[in-house]
Amino acid sequence: MAVRTWWASAIAATLILATLLLVRARDRQFPTLKTQHSPPAVRAPQTLVVVTDEGKTFHVPNCPYLHGKRRVLTAQEAVREGYVPCVRCERALLGR
Repeated sequence: MAVRTWWASAIAATLILATLLLVRARDRQFPTLKTQHSPPAVRAPQTLVVVTDEGKTFHVPNCPYLHGKRRVLTAQEAVREGYVPCVRCERALLGR
């Protein structure tokens, strides 16, 4: 009986470890969002967008809600850096 218990414990520990490793690997695929108040982009085209270092969203270059020192990059780069689309000027990227 002791051998059977040992094997059951070993298998359970292996399954738990494998599950934790899979969850950790999956979490690395998604960037850490700068804000939880806006949903992430459902698609990110190769267009140029504008971000600010202190901001959390990316905008079209002429968005009136953009303030501060601006930096231009592609929408895909902005998503990789954790920025989310502006709910006013990038509404089409939110899938609503």
